[in-house]
Amino acid sequence: MFHSELMNAHAQNLTKERLREFEHLRAARQARAQERARRREERGRARRARSADEEKRKGRFGRAA
Repeated sequence: MFHSELMNAHAQNLTKERLREFEHLRAARQARAQERARRREERGRARRARSADEEKRKGRFGRAA
């Protein structure tokens, strides 16, 4: 193998390794984003449930019983 062929093979290996690392990072970021979205939805759902409960307790005169 010539020196230039070795350099090209090394560069290709580094490129493949960087691509794998990038794919792993992207998957990790996506998983974190999905987890944040799930938690945000759960908080919103809980907030809406609390708001509905408060409305039920307020009753006719507009204040908590």
